[in-house]
Amino acid sequence: MAAKARALAVYVHWPFCSRICTYCDFVKYPAIKQPAWFRGAGRGADPTHDEVLQAYRRQLTQLVQQLPSPNTQRQLTSLYFGGGTPSLMSPSLLRRLVDLVYTMFPPSSHPVEITLEANPDNITRDTLARWQTAGINRLSIGVQAIRDPLLQALGRQHSAEVALRVVKQAQDVFGSTGVSLDLMFGLPGQALDDWCTDLDHVLTELKPAHMSIYELTVKRGTILYHQTKLGLKVPDPDDYYFATQDICSAHGLERYEVSNYAQSPTMFSRHNMAYWRGTDYLGIGPGAVTSTIDLVSRQLVLCYQAKSMYLAVPSPFKRQPVLRYQQVHTCLLTLRDGDGCMATLRQRWRLDGMDQALIKRTMEEAVTDIVAFLCRTREPFDLAQVAAHFGVSLQPKARKELQQLAQAGLLEYSEKIQPTAWASRFNQPITEAGHLPASIRLTGKGLDVCNRLSTTVAELLLV
Repeated sequence: MAAKARALAVYVHWPFCSRICTYCDFVKYPAIKQPAWFRGAGRGADPTHDEVLQAYRRQLTQLVQQLPSPNTQRQLTSLYFGGGTPSLMSPSLLRRLVDLVYTMFPPSSHPVEITLEANPDNITRDTLARWQTAGINRLSIGVQAIRDPLLQALGRQHSAEVALRVVKQAQDVFGSTGVSLDLMFGLPGQALDDWCTDLDHVLTELKPAHMSIYELTVKRGTILYHQTKLGLKVPDPDDYYFATQDICSAHGLERYEVSNYAQSPTMFSRHNMAYWRGTDYLGIGPGAVTSTIDLVSRQLVLCYQAKSMYLAVPSPFKRQPVLRYQQVHTCLLTLRDGDGCMATLRQRWRLDGMDQALIKRTMEEAVTDIVAFLCRTREPFDLAQVAAHFGVSLQPKARKELQQLAQAGLLEYSEKIQPTAWASRFNQPITEAGHLPASIRLTGKGLDVCNRLSTTVAELLLV
């Protein structure tokens, strides 16, 4: 019997932005003097355009060589273009990157979800059509707010009127199920009543099938962080958080993850679910992360993030926060030469060849990470299944502790064997490993405290 193909998600990081938002702490590079491919006019004959494609090809090839099992045993489920601002990428380069990933991982009969993050100010009817021709079937549009003063405070370049208009245009082209919206709450100067009014307006006017709604987080080193140090006030997000759940529920949107809402399970973000289920994923680009775990051969390839391409650029707090063209070109050369984001790929570690203390630290991190991700959604998972396939076991007190958490209304607990999406990636039944089933599903109340709850649950595993 042929081995079951394992699901795989691929993330492509495009690091360039035309402007840096005040709250953003992602790996990104602003640019003003942009080459043709950056402005969206590039074609395959553009030498720089080809250099960029070769850089991504080189990195993806090296990552594939690191996979514990051949790429022929992988089923590509999603491809995600994030940033930065990938909607600034030329559609022709976008098409070639889609083809590149398909060459490495040919699509099966199951459709691949291909998402492009886009800013409203980059969207026109023409770009929508060209993105669709390039293979994109899902847009994630960064609306963030629908009041101009709030958008200006965030450093966004679009207006509220433009955002609402282009979302409707995108829904006309991709269908309502092919468009997701991003909004943020807890913004400086945003009253709770205003947030409730705005969210209700978006849901009434646009009727989105999927929304990602985030609490504004002040990250060290961002413009916003320095603004708060100078006295800018950010409201307490708790009331906004609970009001968001009530309003979305009233409009028929299910909260299936801490910050994500959808009209039905068929509209969940397939790519993000790959992260939350612990599915293998590859990331290419200067700020991308890769994580694969081969639990059959007991081989771990742990997450890494590129540390290079952090060039000496002008501070975003100075008068001219731009990355000049020569620096952009240097950045590309670094990526192209392979000394940048691919400088140090992790070794393929086998457990029997590792120092025992290092094995323990590695397994603890892997178990803690997977439980943390599993506890971000309301999808059920079996803690005994996690234990069995990581080669660990449940603590004797696990049953009692899980029952107490269930009594507190934080999770649903069952000792019946249940098929779960997470367990479906493995072939070995947990009963063969002698583990008592311990099916868990977080309640809405548990999702509200998922970070603390995941730590408690992970501690029930003996590592």
